[in-house]
Amino acid sequence: MDRPPGLQLVLIGQGRIEQARDFRSRHLENLEAVLLCDPELRSYAALGWGGGWWSLFHPAVVGWALMALVEGFRQGSVQGRPFQNGGVVLTDSDGTILYRYGSRRPGDRPRGRQWELLKSELVRRLDS
Repeated sequence: MDRPPGLQLVLIGQGRIEQARDFRSRHLENLEAVLLCDPELRSYAALGWGGGWWSLFHPAVVGWALMALVEGFRQGSVQGRPFQNGGVVLTDSDGTILYRYGSRRPGDRPRGRQWELLKSELVRRLDS
């Protein structure tokens, strides 16, 4: 997969190195990305990303799960901490956070107008 110049995709997982290797071989073989491991969840804590079993109890989680099933996605074995929510961070080359979105529950991600603004900002910064 080609990426625009100046863009580096970095993924932070919460599993162990062996789990990251397995994830890379199954999901990232055609994607140029840096994959980091954070089993102690320090980066998640620094970004204010929480979680807990209570985050599962929301009607949207059921809807997102059904949508994923219809689209052909299946939950494999759980690796890492199953109740930890993730998110999306966009930084500049100096590490300044330009955009941060923390998921409030499983399946929660930037959508609609928020996602369009994120993509527009990314393109604008890459073009400048």
